[in-house]
Amino acid sequence: MTILIVYSTFIVLIIILLIIITYFINALIKKNHLDYVIAKELVKIENLFYKHMEKEDLKKLNKNQIKDLQEIVLTKNGLLAFNICYNNYIKKYGESDKLKDYVDMIIDYKVIHENHVVKEKYKDSYTLYLLFLYKIISKEALDYAHESLIHNSLYSRNNALRVIQNSKDEFEIIKALNTINNQEYYYNDKIIIDFMTEFKGNREDLTLALLNNLDSFNERIKRIIIDYFTSVEDKKAELKILKILDLKSSLELRLAAIKYFGKVINKDAYQLIIDGLDDINWEVRAVCGKIIEAYSNDVVIKKLREKLTDSNWFVRFNCALSLINLTKDAHKAEILEINDNYAKEIYIYALFSKEIITIKEYNELLEEISRKAKRESEILINKDNKKIIGREIKREVEVG
Repeated sequence: MTILIVYSTFIVLIIILLIIITYFINALIKKNHLDYVIAKELVKIENLFYKHMEKEDLKKLNKNQIKDLQEIVLTKNGLLAFNICYNNYIKKYGESDKLKDYVDMIIDYKVIHENHVVKEKYKDSYTLYLLFLYKIISKEALDYAHESLIHNSLYSRNNALRVIQNSKDEFEIIKALNTINNQEYYYNDKIIIDFMTEFKGNREDLTLALLNNLDSFNERIKRIIIDYFTSVEDKKAELKILKILDLKSSLELRLAAIKYFGKVINKDAYQLIIDGLDDINWEVRAVCGKIIEAYSNDVVIKKLREKLTDSNWFVRFNCALSLINLTKDAHKAEILEINDNYAKEIYIYALFSKEIITIKEYNELLEEISRKAKRESEILINKDNKKIIGREIKREVEVG
């Protein structure tokens, strides 16, 4: 009976293995066939594509050849092949108005959208991707992208942002941010920051538009805009952000403003950041401790040493990291300067985390701190014992 079960199990495993192998072989055959079909289409497209781009006047191109290309891109494989050809051309020759005009002659996103080139559920997302890829920013295309910002598909929403960022009009960016600000769908912070960073228009005009409209957004969008200014180190935003820092706005905005002034140095922000090291909120103290190294001077170094004894671990750690960066190679001397064992321990850990000392050196320094703490504890105990004995002797003398 046992042998029969073993044989049956073995046969079942062999059958499962054969099914898996068959599946992978079929998938490989299908992929190779697909690659062959795309490669075949690519040859046909490239012959026409490069020949057409050599012509000085695109209006004089053979209409039948244009029609043939338009029909090819209405198939999934043909469109994939055209995308490859387009990207290869850009890598070789770069972008140009002529290339954009040529693509406009071939690609009609509305026809592709209705022609079911991809599955229905991917149709909108893929159409938006094509608009982004071919930099189609007509009013109709931008309106479609703005409408798609409230699409239930995450991919459609993200691709809609990519279409809008190709526009050179900063008010298209503001319009998109207003939509995000007022609707329920979630957008990742980095996606929104990248959206503004990749804007193809005038950067100064975008900054001005963002600053003029900043107060109209909710707290989250405001913070993301400040994070964007921080990422591009935009100095034109410093007066507005300084006001946010000085007014002690919400915690989220204060933290974003502090981080901004870690990148954009401002003398008026300096004292606010120094004061922030003593703030009642540990997050404010921690962020100030992290960015204060940008304002290197003796006052800052002294303050950082003081904050090594802060009640919060993150504050101590960030201040230790900043102190290490400011004192450069004087780490051993710095250790000797620190009298508080608590502070010395976090400083040594920060040195280890930055790989300035080895694990062996770290453990040796910790042992030294432990021995010192033990000695100090024994001294205190002895002092306390002496005081107790002294009081007892005094009491006996008084009684006697």
